[in-house]
Amino acid sequence: MTLARSLYRRGYPRQEILELFRFIDWVLALPEFLEDQWTGRASACSRQSRHRWKPGHCGC
Repeated sequence: MTLARSLYRRGYPRQEILELFRFIDWVLALPEFLEDQWTGRASACSRQSRHRWKPGHCGC
């Protein structure tokens, strides 16, 4: 989530950030316990931010 927040603060367009996370998702598979942790953090961040993430791996 730190990466996404940092990219948003630096003005990167939402679409480019999503494309980056899709690439990361393609090359990296998270263990199940980290997948659950990521989903929880992405959902919490989405509630606190004007940028909405869909639940699921890497917010995609």
